[in-house]
This record gives sequence, structure tokens and C-alpha cells, in this order.
Amino acid sequence: MSVLAAKMSKIEEALKKKDEQTNIFISQTREALEQKMEAHTEKRESHISDLKAKLKDHVCISLSMLPSYGKWDFNIVVADISDLCM
Repeated sequence: MSVLAAKMSKIEEALKKKDEQTNIFISQTREALEQKMEAHTEKRESHISDLKAKLKDHVCISLSMLPSYGKWDFNIVVADISDLCM
């Protein structure tokens, strides 16, 4: 009987150790993934911000080159869009 109890005890210890190692692996992997996702989000937001700035510059330059068409006055539209250029 004591031999069986010793073997069972050894098996239980091995299972505990495996569970601990699994939990450590899971937490490390989760932490690495969260850091990677945060870095990706920051990079994405930075890229979007850069694109918005380029679009704003492009719109302002295009508006400054827009000719006046007498009867067809685009002043209302230009006034709304030119707020971006300020």
C-alpha cells in the first residue's frame, strides 16, 4: 500500500508542477501578446494621424489653387473646408 501511495504522491507532484509551468507559460504569452497589440495600436494611430495631416495639407493646397468661377461660386463649400486649413 505504501508503494502505491508514494507513486500517487509523485504523480500528484508532477501534475502540480506541470500545472504551474502551464500557468506561467500562459501568463507570459498573454503579457507578450498584450504588449504586441498595444504597440500595434499605437503604430496604427500614429499612421492614421500622419495620413490625416497629409490629407489636410493636400486639401489646403488644392483649395488655394481653386479658381473663381463667376456664376458658380464655391465660396460656401470652400469656407466650410477651409476651416481645416486654419
